[in-house]
Amino acid sequence: MRQIAQLSDERKAYQLHTYLTHEGIDSRFEPQLDPKTDQILFTIWVESEDDFERSLDIVEHFNHHSDDPRYAVKPPPPPPPPNEMPKEPEERLQNRRRPVLTYLIILLCATLFMLDMSQRIKVAPALANPKATVITPIEQAFFYDTPESFVEVSNFWKQVEVDDKGKIKTLTPSEENELKELEKIPYWKGLYDLVLFWPASKSQLSVPLFGKILQGEVYRLITPVLLHGNLIHILFNMLWLFFLGKMIEERISRFRYLSLMVIVGVVSNTVQYLMTGPAFLGYSGIVCGLAGFIWMRQKIAPWEGYPLERITALFLGIFIFGMLAFQIVLFFIERFSNFDLNLQIANSAHITGALVGIILARFELFYKGLE
Repeated sequence: MRQIAQLSDERKAYQLHTYLTHEGIDSRFEPQLDPKTDQILFTIWVESEDDFERSLDIVEHFNHHSDDPRYAVKPPPPPPPPNEMPKEPEERLQNRRRPVLTYLIILLCATLFMLDMSQRIKVAPALANPKATVITPIEQAFFYDTPESFVEVSNFWKQVEVDDKGKIKTLTPSEENELKELEKIPYWKGLYDLVLFWPASKSQLSVPLFGKILQGEVYRLITPVLLHGNLIHILFNMLWLFFLGKMIEERISRFRYLSLMVIVGVVSNTVQYLMTGPAFLGYSGIVCGLAGFIWMRQKIAPWEGYPLERITALFLGIFIFGMLAFQIVLFFIERFSNFDLNLQIANSAHITGALVGIILARFELFYKGLE
């Protein structure tokens, strides 16, 4: 069933519905209460996808020529009082697909987060040292790439002795030297670092890229999105996934919905890796892609009924591009000073995800068969 029109004038809506029925098009005429304005709106739905394009042509003509004699019908009976009307037709609520896939992804991310946190507890003494860089087994398996340097440095900190209070002791000179050698093991740190520290960073140009992926671990193209750094991080991303993902999963097939997220995730992850190296995680790139997809569908096909408020889209846009602008300012401060001001925010994934979502929204594969 597809929405083709929503009118505030009951008589005109009834005229259109009656004419569609006369033309052999199975349609529905439903009054709804707009919660924003408390105004009754009258929505026209067509049952069959095959009648959709023809119905749009009729609506277009009706909007400009509603006084045409062909549309002349008797006035409809008055609608029931607003307090007796549901905000959304009950039958459509019953027929609407439950966002099972969205729930499963949220559950998977939450489970992996708890497992990752339990592994972090085991290396808590090392993490308490501000110089320490430690990755958990889950991070080692799910990062876009896991360079040798990550593994060796992490193992070093895990093996350092702790005192009676469970804190890591001060490193000996030999341990300091060992750590410096391990940190010198080359790996791709991203275009950001390459430009920021140029020409000292020239050696990065000879470092091989996509190490683990080229070894056959292609699942790493998507797995970073399933990991999150802290409770605020996962709560923020999962709330947005529930809010945006639910809208899309209710309207397109789960295969299309999953394909949309995988493509956005792979592309945004790859761009983020090229910009900042392999140490990134989070679902926010896909979240931005879902927002971009919905925003574009609202622009070119408003009858699909995506309930994304303009203020919400504006908030996301300000956040994404605001963080990007702030990072650019910090880049120039870092470039010409000794301050380390990296925000550790995946701006490249956010921007790329949003753009990919907008582009995919224009491909029939990702909206054909909207329900």
